[in-house]
Amino acid sequence: MSAARSRTNEWRRSLEELCQKGGALEIAIARDDARGHDLVWRLRILEVRDSGIVVENPGAFGRALPLHIGTRLVAFIVIGQNRWEFRTAVTEEILPGKYQDARNGAARLALPDHVERCLRRHARFDVGPLTLAPIDVWPLLDPKTVVAAERANELAFAASITGAVTAEKTDEEAMLPQVGPRFTAHVANIGGGGAGLMVDAEH
Repeated sequence: MSAARSRTNEWRRSLEELCQKGGALEIAIARDDARGHDLVWRLRILEVRDSGIVVENPGAFGRALPLHIGTRLVAFIVIGQNRWEFRTAVTEEILPGKYQDARNGAARLALPDHVERCLRRHARFDVGPLTLAPIDVWPLLDPKTVVAAERANELAFAASITGAVTAEKTDEEAMLPQVGPRFTAHVANIGGGGAGLMVDAEH
């Protein structure tokens, strides 16, 4: 039996192993239609018992976003490049203090009857046979000099959305970060997943 099929049949053991390693479930609110986009949280698994799976509450900007009893969820077990999906619901709201590692409180989710293997969230493509275009790179000499330019971009973007009138433009030359001479690099596929840059040793 393949490792992937074994994990599908023994999903609870996989959950318990994730819990022991401080792993997480990927959680999204279940919807009746497929329109729009889903917000996916990675919630640390605190406990796996017959009474359910306890996960920390999600949060944003330093505030807890508690999951309320009855909320229907789609959950994903993620191990390496493999993913398993199941449907669940919140059965208990747990206040902060019961679990030391859950400052925002926690939620107990119903155990699933079964899990299903599913596709990766993002497809992977082999870029080996592709001739990737070179890109221009400027080495950043002083990271602090980026702050002003980033803030100016944030304000300009916000103004473009709201239609607000921006103040007179600051001297663009003074806003630019301190960079070194331009050189050429190439995009490279990284075996563990993702992409990187190939840079000549002289740079």
